[in-house]
Amino acid sequence: MGKSIHLGVLKLGSINGPEDLCTALFSCRKNSCDFLGQAHVDLKHGSYKLEVFNDSFFNNFSESPQKVIELLKEKILKLLISEGYAPPLFFESSGPRNTEPLTENEPSNDSNDADPRNIEEIFSRLNREHFEGKITAEIGWGRESGARNNRSFRFGSYDHLQKRIRIHPRLKQEFVPVSVLELTVFHEMCHQWSPPRREKGRRLYHHAEFKRKEKEYPYYKEARDWEKQNWKKLFVPPSRDGRQ
Repeated sequence: MGKSIHLGVLKLGSINGPEDLCTALFSCRKNSCDFLGQAHVDLKHGSYKLEVFNDSFFNNFSESPQKVIELLKEKILKLLISEGYAPPLFFESSGPRNTEPLTENEPSNDSNDADPRNIEEIFSRLNREHFEGKITAEIGWGRESGARNNRSFRFGSYDHLQKRIRIHPRLKQEFVPVSVLELTVFHEMCHQWSPPRREKGRRLYHHAEFKRKEKEYPYYKEARDWEKQNWKKLFVPPSRDGRQ
């Protein structure tokens, strides 16, 4: 299985987690399109799950999605092993036993899982990798009103006077890709990096320099594509179990 399946060009993105856990973003370029996914490896319990954020990825193959996802899991795990995030024996002893893809809304039953949505850690990493450590803003979650939005949804905000970033807590939900949360943090950091300016009598917050900087986020396109297709899902406040 898999010899005739050409996945395209695979590339690991940001990887988070302690020594025995890791959550890794990855991209796959197929037919001139980039697709984004996420892999979760639990070395302690020998589990390995993977999801592709855009189902149109599977339209590029004649084989079944199950065969594609199995080969994709194998290739991504080999990349993680080559980068030192998993030992070689993990592939032989644990990989084949856990082939079910991680679907949207599937909650984690492991209370010890690393939190890929820790916005303080996301902020620190993005600050180091893309802003030379120069962003000095405070970051935190906003308040959940519990009310349904009817017309719009604000992912995050930046207070220029107090240098404070607030992220909407609905981005904590599991159906929201980590890349969308990261891009939201990145976007608000850009407001400090490239402050508003006045052009032709107007105060512009998202001017050309701001937009160029924002697009430096490695998974900008994938995150924006998800937002365009799914942002209305965030109108609904989460239930107590964290699902929609």
